[in-house]
Amino acid sequence: MENSLHRDFLDEDLPQEGYKISSKEEASWAVKKIAKIVKEQKENNKLVQTEIEKIQNWCDRENEKLQGTVNWFTKAVESWFRPLHEADERIKTMSLPSGEIKIRKQPVQYTQDVEALLEWIDNDVKLEEYVKVIVTRKPDWSNLKKQTIIKDGMVIFKPTGEIIESITVQEVPDKFEIKVVN
Repeated sequence: MENSLHRDFLDEDLPQEGYKISSKEEASWAVKKIAKIVKEQKENNKLVQTEIEKIQNWCDRENEKLQGTVNWFTKAVESWFRPLHEADERIKTMSLPSGEIKIRKQPVQYTQDVEALLEWIDNDVKLEEYVKVIVTRKPDWSNLKKQTIIKDGMVIFKPTGEIIESITVQEVPDKFEIKVVN
């Protein structure tokens, strides 16, 4: 059976089963056949790769359109759910037959003017414990942050009550998420 598959696939002049190469000419003929087969395999692979790229491009375009619809529905659900959460902050998750809606508090983001912050540490507070010296001199933010609080959008150094003007705070909106049940 395998021999008939080979005969159909290649050409009609395949030798019969049990045939053995017995000369340099026959070996050369067999090597030419192998080269022809390898070339056809490479062409097949190239064709398949081209088709895969076409299909992948089509899939990417279609998924991009679909993602726009997902984004629209997500915003619509968020617009409905966020006021519920704001009215009662205990409402953080809602289970639905087709999935789950979640809203999670996100940490605030700090933006530091490193040079101004170092100057503040040096001149106003003179607290070297809040400075890390590595290769360059920079504030030890993880240590300093523990000694700060946020009030009315300002960062205040707890030990002195001083406003650290070289740090700004950006409130991050709560993370909204929809989990779909498969």
